[in-house]
Amino acid sequence: MGPKRENRPDGQFMSYVFLLGAIVSEIFASTFLRLSKGFEESFHTFLSVALFSLSIFFLSKAVKEIPLSVAYCLWAGLGITGNLLAGYLVFQETITPQQTWGSILIIGGAILVRTSQG
Repeated sequence: MGPKRENRPDGQFMSYVFLLGAIVSEIFASTFLRLSKGFEESFHTFLSVALFSLSIFFLSKAVKEIPLSVAYCLWAGLGITGNLLAGYLVFQETITPQQTWGSILIIGGAILVRTSQG
C-alpha cells in the first residue's frame, strides 16, 4: 500500500496551487528552452533548467494530496496546451485546426480523469 493521504480541504487547495505553479513554470521553462537556441544562450538555458526544476519540485508537492494519475494528466495536458498558446503568442507560430481539436481533447481527457477520481 502507498502512503496515506490526509485529504484535508486546505491541503487539497494548496496541492492544486502547487500543481498550477508546476504547469506555469513548465510552460515558461519550455519557452526559455526555445529561446536558448539549443543551449547556446546561457541566460535562457539557466532560466529553462531552473524553471523545469521548479516545475518538478511543485509537482512533487502537488502529488502529496492529488492522486498521481490526476496530477500528471493535468500537468502534462495543460502544459501541452499552454505551450501551444505560448508558441502562438511569443513566437507567432500558427495554430492549426488539428492542434485546436487536439488541445480540446487533451483538456477533456484531463477533466474526465479528474472527475473519475471521486
